[in-house]
Amino acid sequence: MTIKNDILLNRAISFYRNEVEQHGLVVEESHDFGQLVDICSQRDVEEGRKFSLTEQFSPKLFDLSPDNAFYLVCRDLDGKVASVQAARLDHLNGISLADFWQSQHKRIYCDPYPDEQPVLGTEHCPASFQITGKCVYHGNMWLTPDWQGKRLAQPLCRLGQLVAYAKWPLDYIYCFIESKLVSKGFAAHQGHAHISPAGTHWIKAPEHIHADDYLCWNTPSDLAHLARVTSKSAPKGLPYSQ
Repeated sequence: MTIKNDILLNRAISFYRNEVEQHGLVVEESHDFGQLVDICSQRDVEEGRKFSLTEQFSPKLFDLSPDNAFYLVCRDLDGKVASVQAARLDHLNGISLADFWQSQHKRIYCDPYPDEQPVLGTEHCPASFQITGKCVYHGNMWLTPDWQGKRLAQPLCRLGQLVAYAKWPLDYIYCFIESKLVSKGFAAHQGHAHISPAGTHWIKAPEHIHADDYLCWNTPSDLAHLARVTSKSAPKGLPYSQ
């Protein structure tokens, strides 16, 4: 059992928050997912995008409250949104992550897109059949074009994971990362200790889903280690955080 060291954890959170705010951004935590809907809708309009709000954080599909979800929003000094990311805690009592996918994916990813007729398979990565308990899904992370290429993704992703670890007695925190980004070392840069290719098995994926995404995850021990080595390396931080 990993004992959470709040001093080291808070120090690491402060370090990554400062890394982000040194760019002239302000990081805020919120539980108002109606506001997140508005933020993502505005981005869709301004950038000509779709799905800035992913299904996993839609209040139409999930009951999201301060007890089980939060998101971080970064704003510039004029109040304009530069980035968001979100986390949701699910209690997978007696079932695996793969079982959870099977129970929710048809409702979330298949039924809403009858013209595409997506089909979820069953040959998910081995870890998805082992991950269970208090599981945090970490996702819906994006940066606006003005803030891309400024090496913000690394501290932002680590910050989100550590805030979730501070908030909840989680067993796992996981996300999905495109294979082309994993090949560039993105998963390691974001602080993920474990990765598996072809995380979710899609026979036919919805058009906006990457069927080749890696499943990336951390345990409390991994997050405690991340907090510890970050704290010991401050103020320089970890070499691959820059």
